Amino acid sequence: KEEALYELLMGVTEALNIPVILGAPFGHGNQNFPFPIGVQAILDTQELAIRSIDSPVS
Repeated sequence: KEEALYELLMGVTEALNIPVILGAPFGHGNQNFPFPIGVQAILDTQELAIRSIDSPVS
């Protein structure tokens, strides 16, 4: 199932030239990473890290 989801997402987003994150620990699981919406961030694929540029609170 995960492979089918990956293929579907890649097919839809490939031409958009945007980052796609799969399998990351955020969402509605037991362990998750808070991911503020609307905050500019850097997605570092070498270090597998996300760094906020903006403050997540105003």
